[in-house]
Amino acid sequence: MSMRQSNLKLLTPVQLGSLNLKHRVVMAPLTRSRSEQPGGIPGDMMVQYYSDRASDGGLIISEATNISLTARGWYGAPGIYTDQQTERWEKIVKAVHAKGGRMFSQL
Repeated sequence: MSMRQSNLKLLTPVQLGSLNLKHRVVMAPLTRSRSEQPGGIPGDMMVQYYSDRASDGGLIISEATNISLTARGWYGAPGIYTDQQTERWEKIVKAVHAKGGRMFSQL
C-alpha cells in the first residue's frame, strides 16, 4: 500500500460501538483550564473552543471533567456535577452537534 493510500484510510468511516463516524480524525483530550471560576463552570470560551474544532461526522473527547468537588485534579478544570455545569456542557455539546460532530466527556 502506498503512502497516499494509507493516508486516505484516515478519511474513511468507522463505527465505534453504536457511534458511526464519517472519518477517523478524533480530537484527543487536552487540558485547557478555560472554565469560569469559582465553580468550574464551562463558559462561552469553551463553547467557542470546542465548536471551532468540531467537524461533520468527527469525534471530540473533552478535557478532563470533574464528577465532584473532591475529584478535581487541578484548579480551573471544568465540572459536571452541578446543574449550572451540566447546563453549560449541554450548550457546548449542542454547538458541536450543530456542526455534525460528536463528543465524549473524559471523566
